[in-house]
Amino acid sequence: MLFDLSGYTDEEIKGNARLRIFLKILRDIFEKDYEEFLVVLREAIIALDKIDKQEKGTEYFETFIRYIMNARNDLELRAVYDIAKGISVERRDVIMTIAEKLIKEGMEKGIEKGIEKTAEAAFRKGADIDFVVDITGLSMDKLREIKRRVKEEQN
Repeated sequence: MLFDLSGYTDEEIKGNARLRIFLKILRDIFEKDYEEFLVVLREAIIALDKIDKQEKGTEYFETFIRYIMNARNDLELRAVYDIAKGISVERRDVIMTIAEKLIKEGMEKGIEKGIEKTAEAAFRKGADIDFVVDITGLSMDKLREIKRRVKEEQN
């Protein structure tokens, strides 16, 4: 069952500060337009910065930023960076580290997809599985799965 937060006002969202910030983001991430969401995001980063200065916790902040970046496709990293830069140098650095990780993860996924596409093409041309292992470096289990998928497409 999905829980809908859209009908709750800021005053109705209860819990500790971190929970309230998180619930407000969950409520607004898809409901608000881009500019309105940036305002909500700025308020959340300011609140988290105050909390983290008291509790010395950056892990929660990183999880928070990763969620936002993954859930909101129209959100530009530069906008998040600019908001954080205006609030805290530490937050700016954390966001840049997260951005670097997200870019690296994206590149790794892209490379993996490319290798899988190469394996698919090789199987379509009738290549032997041992040959495809040699050229792709993929596991035998992964290649069996790809080969099965290619066979299903051809039938």
